Amino acid sequence: MLIEIISTSLFTAAAISLALWLFKAWILERLKSDIKYENDAKLESLRSDLRFTNEKLSSIASAGSKAHSLTHAELLPHKIDAIRALWVSVLKWNEMSVVSMTVSIISSDWIRKNGTDSKTKKFFETSLKDPQHLLFLKERNDIEYIRPFVSERVWALYHAYNSFYAFRILRASFFLFPSLDIVEIFGRINEKDLIQKSAPQSIVDKYNSNIIEGTNEYLNYLKTELIKEFHSELSVELDSSRAAYNTAEVINAANKLASATSKIPEANGEEIIEDMETLINGK
Repeated sequence: MLIEIISTSLFTAAAISLALWLFKAWILERLKSDIKYENDAKLESLRSDLRFTNEKLSSIASAGSKAHSLTHAELLPHKIDAIRALWVSVLKWNEMSVVSMTVSIISSDWIRKNGTDSKTKKFFETSLKDPQHLLFLKERNDIEYIRPFVSERVWALYHAYNSFYAFRILRASFFLFPSLDIVEIFGRINEKDLIQKSAPQSIVDKYNSNIIEGTNEYLNYLKTELIKEFHSELSVELDSSRAAYNTAEVINAANKLASATSKIPEANGEEIIEDMETLINGK
């Protein structure tokens, strides 16, 4: 009898334990199922939100791209005209290459000895096509009107090229007025600062060792870089290296060089110089 009671109790206990285990397992599975269902619902909601956001972004990007394309299409004719005007101006400077190189190799000693010689004046009058060089300089400066239609780097490269040449031509024009202290003017400022600001160090080194070869390399470098920028402007390509190009320093250096020759010391030919400044600056 006792054995039967014990057996029944053990069986009951085992049954209760099994029932509790099964109930616990069912509860855990139910919780896991509920949690999974809730997570799946949230994940699907998140996916739906992401799809909606992506569609909106794509729509905005498409609208922005279309607007950009329309803007580019509207500006393209003006850009083409601006680039053509710049490049024609660059090529026109070839007419002044001989006198530019002549001025670059003239030393202070040579100026003291030959600066007031009538032959020197005659040479520069002929080289500058007296007095057409003044109109030539004014035409180059009038290119400023196209600046809004090109990038700042394009303008910096052109302005460097234009100012470099203009500085030399203006220096050459001083030989037309023997009363000026040309040695003092020539020594006041030089073009090296502009080269250092706008060209690689290799070109600066070449300029320091051989001014003629260095000048040719510098001007060719500016023209090559301009052509690259023209291509980018017309194709709307973005060049990451442009961000590293310090256009402000180049423009400032070019402005400094261009204005250097406007500070003319008093001389007997002062009225003529003032007329020259007025013509060049378009005042």
